[in-house]
Amino acid sequence: MDDFPVDVSHLRPVKTARFKLGFRVNEFSAPHIILTGKHAGRENAAFVNAIMKIEGEYNAGMTGAQLDAADERRAEIFARTVFTGWEGPCTRDGKPAAYSVERFMMVARGLIAQNRPDALQVVFRFFQDADNFTESAQTSEALGKE
Repeated sequence: MDDFPVDVSHLRPVKTARFKLGFRVNEFSAPHIILTGKHAGRENAAFVNAIMKIEGEYNAGMTGAQLDAADERRAEIFARTVFTGWEGPCTRDGKPAAYSVERFMMVARGLIAQNRPDALQVVFRFFQDADNFTESAQTSEALGKE
């Protein structure tokens, strides 16, 4: 079948991906955050080991406070084992705020407190999807940049 060449090199995996969140974390920051991280998949042993410990904790009988606590635990696992940096958040003096687990958790807790854990779920799904960790998915157009 020489008339059917296959080239899937554009699906070559990349080590990290970038995800654009459409909100700012404070009045000093850029209008959006670009979060960088590793794939939340099998090759990320730290993530897999941590997430497996809490994977079955969500159930229909949970109270709102229990759901919030579970979302916060999940956010901390991602913050420690998946996310590697960000662009956009700034300190009061307008200087870039270096990524840290503590700073990301401040954002996560803020989203949960504002009843917006869905924004966290979108981020978690992105970093769990292997299709986002290919060369073609990480082009500037795919990120919404030009």
